[in-house]
Amino acid sequence: LTFIVFCLLWLSLLILYYEIQIGQPPIKGLFLAYKYTYFGRTASFCFKQLYKNYPNCKLVKLCYCGPKSSHIEYANCVVVSEEGLIPDVRMLENVLQSGLTVFKTPSISHAISLCYPITPWISASRWLAIALAYPKLFHYVR
Repeated sequence: LTFIVFCLLWLSLLILYYEIQIGQPPIKGLFLAYKYTYFGRTASFCFKQLYKNYPNCKLVKLCYCGPKSSHIEYANCVVVSEEGLIPDVRMLENVLQSGLTVFKTPSISHAISLCYPITPWISASRWLAIALAYPKLFHYVR
């Protein structure tokens, strides 16, 4: 019963609390360490491993596909540093020893950003946030 009440409260929070902005993004540039995966199941496992190994770091999941691609590709990322700050040397050594690849994103000056609360240990929260986000973002852009 407690779990059901928690899920209902979380769902109402997810539906009511979101933020759409146009202008400067909340994060301008990132220094990322990522693991590249192809399939949804392995990508989810990889994301969970990153969450387990780096619990105090922000995680980012990039999903993309090319115009001729038949499958979605994923890059599961650990944020090593933000906004042009110099990354910690020990952190860099740690992610490189873990088999992650390092990448620095260019600074983004203008973007449309959407922010939702997600509970990492409830995998349905990510899919629900995406399902709720796309119509709102489409309506906002229109």
